[in-house]
Amino acid sequence: MRGVKPLLRRLIAGSLITLAALLPVLTPLRPVEAAGLDLARDYIGSLIPDAPNIYHEVYFVLPVDSEQIKPSDWVLMEFPNYQLVNIDDIVLIGNFNTPTVTVVGNTVRVTGLALLPGTGMTIANIKATNPPAFVSNEVLIKVAEDVSGTIVRNEATVIPTDTRSVVNASATIQSPLSSLSISGFTSPSAFVTIVENNSVIGTTVASGTGTFTVNITSASPGAHTYLVFATDSDNRTTNQTAVNVFLIANTLTTVTQLLLSSSMEIDKLEINPGETITFSGAAKPNTQINIFVEGPLRTYLATTDANGQWSYTLSTVETQAYTPGQYQLYTIVQDSLGNQSITSNTLTFIVKSADTGNPPPACDISRGDLNCNSVTNLVDFSILLFHWGTNHRVADINDDGVVNLVDFSVMMFYFTN
Repeated sequence: MRGVKPLLRRLIAGSLITLAALLPVLTPLRPVEAAGLDLARDYIGSLIPDAPNIYHEVYFVLPVDSEQIKPSDWVLMEFPNYQLVNIDDIVLIGNFNTPTVTVVGNTVRVTGLALLPGTGMTIANIKATNPPAFVSNEVLIKVAEDVSGTIVRNEATVIPTDTRSVVNASATIQSPLSSLSISGFTSPSAFVTIVENNSVIGTTVASGTGTFTVNITSASPGAHTYLVFATDSDNRTTNQTAVNVFLIANTLTTVTQLLLSSSMEIDKLEINPGETITFSGAAKPNTQINIFVEGPLRTYLATTDANGQWSYTLSTVETQAYTPGQYQLYTIVQDSLGNQSITSNTLTFIVKSADTGNPPPACDISRGDLNCNSVTNLVDFSILLFHWGTNHRVADINDDGVVNLVDFSVMMFYFTN
């Protein structure tokens, strides 16, 4: 027993030394302080205490020096003192991947986002019952790496406001840069581009009804001129609409109801008097297209369908009144809200001089019926031989500028004894 006690003392002393050496390793690391969110706000439908089912529209800009939001991250919006928090046809505005939105208790959770630094995000149609009087109505916005919000990278606490002209943010450091949101109308699924100083600074794709919104973040305060245009599903472009704005630091400026011009094309570049010609294009659905042809000025009207498509054909009677020369074509879009676009790109077409010595056929001769009696026989063959080797259109069955063996072959195919 005498030898046991000294041995135990040595073991205990050794264990204490080992534990002391491990203590620095086992000491937990202090959590890293979360960064802020720029221009964070919560626009609310009403500030009346206890008001039920009130609309919320949360907005923030991810700072330019932050880590991007990945699809695996979570945006958490906590409404601590609100009741019956719910989502009603949630609306997301911004560049995102395939989001999933859920509500657990007083927290709205969004994942599946892909948001770059300097980019803004709007999350709308959140509804809740307001807190009682004299109870804080603050809202917490967090960007976290996990659904429980344990690892938070960015956060802000905002006091809701019932006017969009006021921005409330609690980011630790606010960016001195400005933000701009441009929204408007064009043809459905058109690709919208915004250019400044010959550089593309924003793009988006219009919705199925032709609406679009492009958010520009991290813009320098001051005067700017942005050019906005769209490319429709047939790769036709609209004219560039200039947007002149003066941006203020730390402020979101919005431009709305921007109606882009129509895209446009012509099915022929040259026609003879008495030939039809068709103009067509795409613009905001269910709008009026004012068509102008100059030289002298003539006006026509068309209407876009539900897909934004429109067309107008000048009849043979109309083009018969056109004198030979070059004509310019452009359009202006007007919608039911009173918005009007700028003029479209200008296209040209030519009306050729009438050739009285070589008139067009009096009927469809594509089957060799040159005398227009609904049968192809020896009479038509005689007419063909009479004009053989010429460019006379009355016998030029395939309309290639010469009466030859090709026309004879077509006639023989449809020949009737």
